Amino acid sequence: MSETTIRPATPGDVSFFVSLVYFASPEYPIIFGSRSDATMSSLFKRRRNLFSHEFAQVALVDGRPAGFMLAYDYKQKKTLAASTAAMIAMTAGFTLLKSVPFLVKNADVLERIEPGEYFLSNIVVCDGFRGHGVGAVLMKKLEKDALARGCDKVVLETNAENARAISFYAGLGYSVVDTFSFVLSGGKRTYRRMAKNV
Repeated sequence: MSETTIRPATPGDVSFFVSLVYFASPEYPIIFGSRSDATMSSLFKRRRNLFSHEFAQVALVDGRPAGFMLAYDYKQKKTLAASTAAMIAMTAGFTLLKSVPFLVKNADVLERIEPGEYFLSNIVVCDGFRGHGVGAVLMKKLEKDALARGCDKVVLETNAENARAISFYAGLGYSVVDTFSFVLSGGKRTYRRMAKNV
């Protein structure tokens, strides 16, 4: 039987992170443009930003990377939002200019987090490991981390068309608490906000 373990991410996990992050957040390449990979890599390797390895965990199955998650609490987001934006602007450069109106318009909708909440920003399990409990192990660790940070609720956002993900989270006790939409690159995207008291 395979064993799933979780360890904190390190800057050395950057290639693994970048290879998977767009599965969880396909909007990033549209928002960050042609410098998306460079932006994601730079942010992940650096400290003191919301995409940092500091907030990531890597799932290992028999020692092989099988997935990751990235999460933080309200205080961390409030403290690091400005420095994250500055780092993104420095790395993405002029390619980010076209996304500024979108980011300003949707700042209160995307990745909304309230005091006492722990926010799951990204979670991905590699193709070959899906359906083997890796995601459930990551979510259990997420909830443990939330409690350790003094949070009483875990929140996440998932694409409304991703019935498999919604079913997975519902099976773990998460419920839909809100639905929101935004327009990006000419297309409407609808998301479900899900939450669970821990």
